This record gives sequence, C-alpha cells and structure tokens, in this order.
Amino acid sequence: MNIILQHYDGELNDLAKASVENILRYAVKIGAEHELVIGKPFREHLTSPCQKVCCISEKYDKYDNVLMLDPDVFVVKGLT
Repeated sequence: MNIILQHYDGELNDLAKASVENILRYAVKIGAEHELVIGKPFREHLTSPCQKVCCISEKYDKYDNVLMLDPDVFVVKGLT
C-alpha cells in the first residue's frame, strides 16, 4: 500500500489546487492513496518546509511507500 502526501500551510491558491487535483488523479491511476496535509501538523514553532517531516509519523507506518510532495508539483503528460 502506498500514499502520496502533499503539504500546504494556509489557504490553497489556484496553483496549489491544480496540483492537488493533478496528483490525486495520478494517485488513483497508480492505486495509491492521497492525502492533503494542511497547517502545521509537526511542530507549531517550525517553518512550513519543516512541517513535511510529519510524513515519518506512526500514522503512515502501514504504508510500504510514503511520498511527500509540495503542492506545486505536477505529473507530466504521458507519464507511464
């Protein structure tokens, strides 16, 4: 079982919304789960980039592979 995580701290802008939709479609295509992690799930006092460390949480131990992406990443056309 695999999961693709995306993290965003704040209100999603148009680019982030498009990325989340794109990555969600890709996750479905490859049979992976997808989760959008919002806010500061790791440590309140740390910066947004540091919040991505939440992917090592025990919550995700059941997955074989955990991928954390920024919400400005897109799967390119024709990717197999």
